[in-house]
Amino acid sequence: MFSVAYRRLSEQEWELIWACFPDQVMGRPRKWSDRACLDAILYLLHSGGRWGELSSDFPPKSTVHDRFSLWVKTGVLTKVFKRLRRKIALGQVFHLDSTVKPAKRGKLVGRAVKVKGSKISLVVDEVGLPVDLCLDAANRHDLYACRQLPHTLPKGSFIVADRGYDANWFRRKLWNNGLKPRIPKRKKKNKKYDPIARLGRWVVERCFAWLGKFRKLEVRYEYYATHYKAFCYLACSRLLLDKLTG
Repeated sequence: MFSVAYRRLSEQEWELIWACFPDQVMGRPRKWSDRACLDAILYLLHSGGRWGELSSDFPPKSTVHDRFSLWVKTGVLTKVFKRLRRKIALGQVFHLDSTVKPAKRGKLVGRAVKVKGSKISLVVDEVGLPVDLCLDAANRHDLYACRQLPHTLPKGSFIVADRGYDANWFRRKLWNNGLKPRIPKRKKKNKKYDPIARLGRWVVERCFAWLGKFRKLEVRYEYYATHYKAFCYLACSRLLLDKLTG
């Protein structure tokens, strides 16, 4: 469904997101455009390379890194994702899960049972497209790592998760936010079949597989958690762009 190989932004794709990038207010005119810098960042996202490995076809590494840091600080890449997400209709069922990525250093890094890294909690819609995400340390329990995600979902919808999210206080939090939890109990006694809880649980795993194609996300080398989270949002934006223009 989605393209794995890197390609530059098309005119149609740039038309969808250009309004999220602020105009230059002061200073000398920029030599390199935002679109050229974004193409370079997307190349690193796909290849997993370092900033110094950019070829001469792209702007200098210092320009690209400075522009990326500015966008992270001002929340531009998050705005890009949310703008694209609003263009795709939301359903009534959402799926929640998490995965751990190895991390070499930085903040929001912890040691889980088998790996030292960071945890990505992800909510997807009925077809597996990302709706929102959050980042935390790997040793953080799933219930606490996803604490911000229920606030971003429309009221009255179902949220499906596995037994790792089985907690009465978490269910109450979802009900208080206007959501209908569908989470199976840890104990198997008196277990009833829930068609909503069993429907389409694989879509969130498929979305993690799509994100795994972006090599920059597979091992975290960024020291700042905000930088790595921005790369995660950019990868999700790339998936949404493929959906909207494909």
